[in-house]
Amino acid sequence: MGEHHLDNLAHLPIPEDVVPGPGWTEQMVEWANLIGPYATLRIVEKFGGEEVYISADPERSRFKDIIGLDRAALICREYRSCRLLIPVASHALRRARRAGVVAAARSGGLSIARAARMIGTSRSYMSELVNNTGEGLDAKPFVAARSVDTRQMDMFGEEPE
Repeated sequence: MGEHHLDNLAHLPIPEDVVPGPGWTEQMVEWANLIGPYATLRIVEKFGGEEVYISADPERSRFKDIIGLDRAALICREYRSCRLLIPVASHALRRARRAGVVAAARSGGLSIARAARMIGTSRSYMSELVNNTGEGLDAKPFVAARSVDTRQMDMFGEEPE
């Protein structure tokens, strides 16, 4: 199966400060306690739907390039010589990716309309998320990168040090 994409949310990163919540399986919460929630979602993002053999040797782990050797070693120690079915967890990934956008809309950093466009939903649903749910309350608000048009001259340049 390999890496799956979440339609229009694939461009949004998984926030490093993600916390387990709705959509997280018991297995994912267990992993989050072992290696952290961010590393858990990185594994799910890359291997969701696959059965992965856990080597006793972290150097041979399929996870080491994604979560680092130290965290891969923790997984290997806990699950050595087992086959793990990695959950797809599309709901957990979707909530994690959109949390910062919802937080930005709630704080006024993004308009409801722009936030809705960013996550590919209606304005009414975005208003519902912002006004009537706790989604994104624990997330750092998303800040859009300033776009640069290479055809235009930079009028303000770098700030002096």
